[in-house]
Amino acid sequence: MTRLFIPLILFLSFRGFSQAGSFIIGVKGDTLNKIDAKNLKQGKWVVRTDVVRGEPGYEEEGEFKNNRKEGTWRIYSLQGDLTGLEFYKWGNKDGICQYFNPSGALVREESWRALNPDNYMIRWK
Repeated sequence: MTRLFIPLILFLSFRGFSQAGSFIIGVKGDTLNKIDAKNLKQGKWVVRTDVVRGEPGYEEEGEFKNNRKEGTWRIYSLQGDLTGLEFYKWGNKDGICQYFNPSGALVREESWRALNPDNYMIRWK
C-alpha cells in the first residue's frame, strides 16, 4: 500500500510546480501571446482591434516585458498594410514614431520620450 501511496504523493507535488499561464502557437511555429504564472504578458504578442464605431480596425505586433510594451511595435491595417512603427520603453512611447498611408508613404512623425513609471520623483535638470 505504501509503495503506491508514495509515488502518488510525489506526482501530485510535482504537478503543483508546473508552469501556469497560456500561449498560442503562431503560423511560423513561434510562441505568441504568452501569459506567465504571475499573470503578466511576456514575449511576442499580436493584438487585434476590430472595427468600432466607424474607426478602422488594426493589428499590432511587438513584445511585452512584464506586462509593458517594449521595443519596436508594428501596426498593420486589417488588410495587412503597414500603417505605423512605434517604439516603446517601460510601456510608454519612446523615440520617433512613424505613421504611413495605405500606399506606404510617410504621413506623420511624432517624437516621444518615455519616463520610467517606477520612479516616483522626477528631477528636471
